[in-house]
Amino acid sequence: MPGNDDLGATSSLLVFAMAGVFEAQPGSANYIVTAPMFEKVEIRPEHGRRISIEAPGADASKLQYVSSVNTGKGTLHQSWLSHKDLLRSGTIKIDLSDKPTTWGVNAAPPAISQN
Repeated sequence: MPGNDDLGATSSLLVFAMAGVFEAQPGSANYIVTAPMFEKVEIRPEHGRRISIEAPGADASKLQYVSSVNTGKGTLHQSWLSHKDLLRSGTIKIDLSDKPTTWGVNAAPPAISQN
């Protein structure tokens, strides 16, 4: 990303969004699952289990929609993963569609409390 991107902060958000998991509310530790731009991405936490995000047919040049998500823990019905669930997921398989779907509708992440 050219220009000033807050010493890498903006670029890191871009990388996660392109991988298919995006922390829409910074600091919430909840990640929205989106259509990835790559067929396979691996995240290797320093002291954790490797996370593989697989999206057969993913294509950054097309508008695509999530149709289903499966993790190492089973089918994901809500549109998000907690940080703990992300780290424990192992493989996240995202099925994509070229048409809008109902996956994740009415299943938004919890709001951040404003104490």
